[in-house]
Amino acid sequence: MLTAEDIGATIRDTLGSFAEAATYRVNSTFTVRAAALTPAGSTTITFGNLPAGFTGALAGDTFVVGAGTYTVAAPVTPSGGFVTVTFAPALAVQVASATQVVLSRATDYPVRVLMEQVDGYMIQVGLYAGGDYRFTVFGLPIEPSGSGAHKVVWRGKTLSVQAEISRDSTGAAWIVRAK
Repeated sequence: MLTAEDIGATIRDTLGSFAEAATYRVNSTFTVRAAALTPAGSTTITFGNLPAGFTGALAGDTFVVGAGTYTVAAPVTPSGGFVTVTFAPALAVQVASATQVVLSRATDYPVRVLMEQVDGYMIQVGLYAGGDYRFTVFGLPIEPSGSGAHKVVWRGKTLSVQAEISRDSTGAAWIVRAK
């Protein structure tokens, strides 16, 4: 007897082969505080006041201090409520103790997508607005969110996932509206 999962796998394998490669990007932020005065020219900084759920900094995470954007060079896990990161380029300005800093992380998931044109009927009944895209997304291992932190990168465009999100009844793919 076929289950919904069996049907979903068949749909995913069949339609997914016709879909285009794309990236599903999730942007996360973590607000931390400098644990001590860090002088200009430094390439390491220690952060404290770590938020719940923060498991560490990853290579490629970024943070902004003054007018400079800095990139974490290597992954590091917290120890004793603090995390010390190595980054580049060197700090252009000193960072005072307890300065609030936001670490930003982009996690990319390779997916396959089918893009459907949003037509006049869908716009007239209020399902979509002008400029919207509707994507069927195959291979996404997480649940989409219309929080503004989720993006679809497709054909050189970075589109924000909107609030209307569903999953097809077989579980083969997510349907997302993006702008």
